Amino acid sequence: MVRTQLANERTLLAYARTVVMLLVTGATVLKFYGGTTAGFGGGALVLAVALGVAGVGLRRFLVVARALGS
Repeated sequence: MVRTQLANERTLLAYARTVVMLLVTGATVLKFYGGTTAGFGGGALVLAVALGVAGVGLRRFLVVARALGS
């Protein structure tokens, strides 16, 4: 049981690392290419994807944690 809980936490941390990477990428695109329409759209899209991934990761963590009873 403890191994499964730890695996669930590692999965949440993997989602968090992915979200941080996407946020940094989106901010970088906005910083360097934000003056163009395509740059702004691309940066905003990457930031929106980061928020979506954060939501999916958190939801998945909570569903598994509830199923484990913790």
